[in-house]
Amino acid sequence: MKNCEKHKSKSLTLELMRIRYNGSGIGTDDPSTEGMGVRTMIYRAHLIHGELDVRPLDGGGTEVLCMVLSIS
Repeated sequence: MKNCEKHKSKSLTLELMRIRYNGSGIGTDDPSTEGMGVRTMIYRAHLIHGELDVRPLDGGGTEVLCMVLSIS
């Protein structure tokens, strides 16, 4: 995304990025209180005008979903 800015791109469209993993998962209902990792991801998503959703998966694990409609 920084390259788009650096090279003066007129627009960028990114619809969705989803990451799922089956580790031990996050420990609370509010993952933004889990430490700097999740807070940094939320901060970076906001820098690109996006939203980040981090949630536990049933049976363990975590899903991270980043959504950005468009940057023009």
